[in-house]
Formats: sequence, C-alpha cells, structure tokens
Amino acid sequence: EADLYLWVVHHRERLAMLYGLAPLDPETAVTTFAETHSERPLERTLQGLRLGFHRLWDDGKPLGMSKEEFERLRHRHDAGELSLGEAEHRHHHEQKQPA
Repeated sequence: EADLYLWVVHHRERLAMLYGLAPLDPETAVTTFAETHSERPLERTLQGLRLGFHRLWDDGKPLGMSKEEFERLRHRHDAGELSLGEAEHRHHHEQKQPA
C-alpha cells in the first residue's frame, strides 16, 4: 500500500512538471495513474494501446485528464501555484545563480 502511494505521488509530481501544472488533487492523480498502470496483463496491453494512440494524436494533456481539469490546473500554475518538486527545483537553481 505504501509503495502504491509513493508511485502515485511520483506520478503526480512528474505530470505537474512535464505539463506545467499546479499540483494535481489526489483524485486526478489516481485517475491519471490508473490510465497508464496495471498489474493485469490484458489491462496492461489495452493501456499500452491507449497510450500509443494518445502519443500519436497528442492533445497536449495527460491521458485520463479532462480538458477542463487540465485548463484549471494550467491556470493555477500560471498564477504561481507550483508543485513541491518544481518549487524545490527553482529554489535549487536560484541558489546556484551568482548574486
């Protein structure tokens, strides 16, 4: 159970950084994670196909996320709301810059 939690948290941070989004709420993080991960062979195959089609016809948002949710998260990010990973990355980058 703890491993699944860590995977979802990592997935949440990765999507926020990759797509320039504010932190995903837990429900959205789990929904988008479930779209691309499964332990069952048939579900993994179907998810692989969906992911392949998604990459071919990329609509600019993560698989399993509605357009409305994507736009809401993008607006929050544009207003300055950052994921923990992005805030740490920016802080680390600022520390390296000469004064």
